[in-house]
Amino acid sequence: MRIFIAIDIPEALKKEIGKVQLELRNTGADVRWVRPECLHLTLKFLGEIKPEELASISQRLRDSIRDINPFRFSINSLGAFPRPNTPRVVWVGVTPEQESLNELNKRIEDTLVPLGFSKEDRPFTPHLTIGRLRSGSYREKLSKKIDELKDISIGKVEVKKILIMESHLSPHGARYECKEEIELQG
Repeated sequence: MRIFIAIDIPEALKKEIGKVQLELRNTGADVRWVRPECLHLTLKFLGEIKPEELASISQRLRDSIRDINPFRFSINSLGAFPRPNTPRVVWVGVTPEQESLNELNKRIEDTLVPLGFSKEDRPFTPHLTIGRLRSGSYREKLSKKIDELKDISIGKVEVKKILIMESHLSPHGARYECKEEIELQG
């Protein structure tokens, strides 16, 4: 099983992000766009696990995040990695309204280390990947459009739970299946 931990995005906001993708798509850049229905905020990618490991992962996460209160974040910027003028990954940015998102990420990281999952080397940079460049075609045009739209405001997300998701890869793109929902009960 190919597993990751995520926060889902409401359908209305996924549609708004789809509109942004359409504007970017009109640049003609060679980008593989993430289907709006697949958009999510990844908190931790675990990779391949054995099915029998899922219950232990789920229980440890439940115990670890039980006291975190529901919280909100805004989706309110557009950018690219590694830099907007040389995009390889196009993203919409996430701005937490309080430290809860960072605390949630830290607890997930700390909780999974005893189960053999390494902590991320890079600092947590919350974002939603909306596309990946396949080639340099029309890259400059895409960069210009990203710069024009960099201060977009998509909306707010109320986080009441996290999801343990399974990723099924295919030539037509990834398909995600929710394996567990873990409520924030603080």
